[in-house]
Amino acid sequence: MKIPSKKELDEQTQFVLLPPEDYELKIVEAQEEKEDTYGLGRTFVLEVVCYKDGGESKDEEDNPSKGRKLFFTGRPNSMGYMRDGTPSKTRCLVAYSTGQDIDEKMELEKWSQLIGKTIYAEIIQKENQKGQTVNRIARFVLPPRKDKEDDESQIEDNTPLEEESLQKDEVEE
Repeated sequence: MKIPSKKELDEQTQFVLLPPEDYELKIVEAQEEKEDTYGLGRTFVLEVVCYKDGGESKDEEDNPSKGRKLFFTGRPNSMGYMRDGTPSKTRCLVAYSTGQDIDEKMELEKWSQLIGKTIYAEIIQKENQKGQTVNRIARFVLPPRKDKEDDESQIEDNTPLEEESLQKDEVEE
């Protein structure tokens, strides 16, 4: 019987990476809280839906990545702000997935309320403790503006009207 080396096992468990990009994710599971070196934490399982802009997401080998799982550990006692004033990732997860104002008092009865919610995140590639390059959630980001197209069409529609009214003013003088 041949038993693979640690290096061989590590290579077998290496996943095809997602390219660094903003993604739309769906929260599919909130696992039981566990104690680790950083304190009490709850692991959330998130599934890739698509790129944030709505385009079909692909991994680095150009295979569709819809349904690909990512993991994030949220910490109930780290719902505040970092020293530089940016909100913690856990605070962002709750605020952005529930539509609450990130700077105001928020309410969440149970972590399971987040299951099925959509969240947007910047995914990066980072080397882990074993020296492998892996995907990580760098930060949770605001959802795309829904009225962006409406705003752009109004600007385009108003531009000719403004030019016409300027020309009329010039003619009247």
